[in-house]
Amino acid sequence: MANKASPPRKPSRRPQRFQVNPLSVLSPDLNAAVDSTPQRYSTDDTAEVPADQNIELLSLKIIEPDPWNPRHILPQAIRQKFISKKTGPEATIKAWEKASNSDKDIAKQIQQFRIMGESLLKQGQVNPINVAKHFREDGTFVWRIESGERRFWAKWLLVVDGITKDRTIHAVLRDKLDPARQAVENLQTESLSAIGEARQIARLFLAELGLTPEHVIAQDIPPGGDEYFRIALRPTSELLLGRKRLPRGYWPKLEKIVGNKRQHLERKLQLLKLPGTLLSTADLHRLTERQLREIISRPEKEWESLILHTIKYKITGPELASISGLSDPDIGLKIILKNRSDKTNPGDIIKEKDTEPLSKENTIAIEKSVQKRVISLARYFSSNKLDKKIDLDQLADNIIQSGNHQMVLDSLAQIETLISRLKSKVAILDQKDRQ
Repeated sequence: MANKASPPRKPSRRPQRFQVNPLSVLSPDLNAAVDSTPQRYSTDDTAEVPADQNIELLSLKIIEPDPWNPRHILPQAIRQKFISKKTGPEATIKAWEKASNSDKDIAKQIQQFRIMGESLLKQGQVNPINVAKHFREDGTFVWRIESGERRFWAKWLLVVDGITKDRTIHAVLRDKLDPARQAVENLQTESLSAIGEARQIARLFLAELGLTPEHVIAQDIPPGGDEYFRIALRPTSELLLGRKRLPRGYWPKLEKIVGNKRQHLERKLQLLKLPGTLLSTADLHRLTERQLREIISRPEKEWESLILHTIKYKITGPELASISGLSDPDIGLKIILKNRSDKTNPGDIIKEKDTEPLSKENTIAIEKSVQKRVISLARYFSSNKLDKKIDLDQLADNIIQSGNHQMVLDSLAQIETLISRLKSKVAILDQKDRQ
């Protein structure tokens, strides 16, 4: 009896790894483009609402933001006072505006909210916020915002600025706040920061295990902080609460909501290792995942300095990666700023070390960094189609700007050796083909 032909095997579908174009890695200007997180979704806050939704007009006074929303709008200190009921909305707005006087990112944020408020006033609120009933300890209840906190604060800004006396907002009433529905809303409006995404993943991760903010495991955690999200960093065996394994379809469900594979979700959770103040600072200034991954790969005592300098000098992820092998990050920062075309003065960072020669350890680390770039270039050429035009002049300029010129020249010897070996191997293969 003839053996039945086995059905063809389906090719495995592995997620493609993100690869940085060496043309971008070597250029400070292009680094920023690689490092920035593009918005994947529309930022329109005036989308039409399905006709079957029950929309009501609610007073702003009986509505409160969700303390566990992964998207933090207010600066952390101001947010914490508001959530703990130490300040009301009006006092919170005034504190927010005061903070904007010394922080241009906060000033830019408030300006965006004012523009949103003007749009709500001129065009009307087409897209309502979503709220869910929340019972307080004294038995009373408020409507807690599931999604639409940005519109909530935009309306309060109109009130505090004296532009309107109307303290109401249209809202869809929900029976229960749904973290998954909240995640979809967060993804569909203005893109979350890398820290916001990490919080979002953590909340979904914990919600699927039944570990809500009301669970006994989170009872001692004050509302509004990041301690709840950090529960997701605990060993999984500790979070299963007596179960042997994760629920069936657990990771696929999270992957579908967030739109990324498990490896990406687990990696982003690691950003929550940052302590509270640094986490809030990184969130406010929207540092990218690449920047933060490079920073947390360093010893913890260096995190604060690296974050502050990254914000001040707009240091990119690839630039941080280029100094990852240095034992002294100050020297690495000095090298980065020295190679900047804008001639930024590195004296603000390094003063007493200006005349110190590089140690042997740091010199080797820099050489390895340049060698990595050479390897990256080789992979870049081998992975591109032969008919793809490459701007060799731009590539050469970017390589020269990437580090110590002599080290670059020394490393080019490796490229020449590589070319020689490639020619030899191709010749051998051609000879075999002819035979």
